[in-house]
Amino acid sequence: MTYRIRKGVIDEAAEQAESDRILREVMLTAHRKKLVRECSGGMKRKLSLAMALIGETRTIILDEPTSGLDVESRR
Repeated sequence: MTYRIRKGVIDEAAEQAESDRILREVMLTAHRKKLVRECSGGMKRKLSLAMALIGETRTIILDEPTSGLDVESRR
C-alpha cells in the first residue's frame, strides 16, 4: 500500500524507516507513543522540528532554534 503525501509517494516500510530516523535525530524515540498533549513544551518544539524534516526537506528556517529546548539538544 502507498500513501500520497504532499511531497511525494511513500510506502509503509519507507514511512516507518523515515519516522524512526527523524525521531532519533530529534531525540524523541523514548516518547514515540505519547500523545502530543502529554508532551512538555520543549518536546513539542522538537516534534515541530521533526514534522518540518519529513519528506526530505532541503531548507528549514528557524527563529531562535535553541530557545525552549532541553540542555542536551542545545549542544
